[in-house]
Amino acid sequence: ANEAENYVRVVKVEAVANQATHIFPQPSGVEQSGDFTTYTFVAHQSDALTLLFGDSVTYKLNLTYELKNKELSSIDSELALPPDTSYQHIVIGKLDPPPLDIHLDPDGNWLARYNLAPQEKRLVHAELYATIYPVPTLLDPSTTSLPNTIKSLYWDFSATPVTDLAGQLKTPENIYHYLASNFSYAYANSSAGSPRLGALAALASPSNVLCTEFTDSFVALTRALSIPSRELNGYVYTKSSLTRPIGSATDILHAWPEYYDLEKFTWTQLDPTWGNTTGGVDYFHKLDFSHITFVRHGVEDSYPLPAGAYKSNPNEKYIEVVVSEPIEENQDIVVQNDIVYNHGNVAIVHEDVGYLPPYGSAPLPLQKSLSFYDKIKIVCAKLLSIFYRPH
Repeated sequence: ANEAENYVRVVKVEAVANQATHIFPQPSGVEQSGDFTTYTFVAHQSDALTLLFGDSVTYKLNLTYELKNKELSSIDSELALPPDTSYQHIVIGKLDPPPLDIHLDPDGNWLARYNLAPQEKRLVHAELYATIYPVPTLLDPSTTSLPNTIKSLYWDFSATPVTDLAGQLKTPENIYHYLASNFSYAYANSSAGSPRLGALAALASPSNVLCTEFTDSFVALTRALSIPSRELNGYVYTKSSLTRPIGSATDILHAWPEYYDLEKFTWTQLDPTWGNTTGGVDYFHKLDFSHITFVRHGVEDSYPLPAGAYKSNPNEKYIEVVVSEPIEENQDIVVQNDIVYNHGNVAIVHEDVGYLPPYGSAPLPLQKSLSFYDKIKIVCAKLLSIFYRPH
């Protein structure tokens, strides 16, 4: 037992400009010699090692959305674009056609609104650039709390099996390790369009689950402890479908959870599915450069739909992701008739109205809105200050 606990591993890295930016577990020693950096780890022999090099990775996302109006009158329809989170920064390259506007829901999703004529079918092409960080780094525009009255078929946090287990586990980290150790990923079902089971069914049959069940179980167990949590649905850039599996019901999608860390005051993402399938790689204290969030489900368990789900033909390929250089950001703020408009390609934080996504708008608060008489007074005051100088 002592030999296993004091197992020594040495990792020697050559020709990397910078040292590893995220290491878990922490090495007992780091030595630089010429072009090599040597990391020494003294830990249990079963502990997986993770070394991440660099701060972020940028991807170019080419997404297609199919909108359809079956009504005999015109309607407004909306689609969900990948949003800003504390782990990712979104820049819009092109939206064709452009939306009427983009607004946020309480979970921080970017919802683009389009008007469709009667019986119209429209394809929307989105070119976006997502810069991904492995730890929470950026401003998160979503709500920091979720109402306890939310009812969900998949997150029955008041059910006795859920509350009993949550009471035993007590913390998000313990819940993560429980799921990663006790659930078994059902590889045979990963491409068969298996139905979403929900937390109760997953806890009852933990040997036949997919990423959705890992995620739903984490959400239900943490909510039973009154910890805000939600499901993320998106794309993962991976070369291995065995150790890092992904669902494929709509293009190539994956689900993982996040919870609100009350000590760090930030939403924290984790991936118990990959913690299980990689044989112990830590996906609780950090993620990686691969998880791209398409939508967040907190207030509702299934809406909005993620990119890749807006299509009538399931065989259509509507998601393309490649590594890319970042593109230039354009901040263009216009204030007209006491309304702030974001005409740029990135979200902005305005001092009076707060966070605004691209194509977003918000009225100035009442105390900032000036009457015509007030504006005349300000102009007169400025003129007096120019022509009158006290001696």
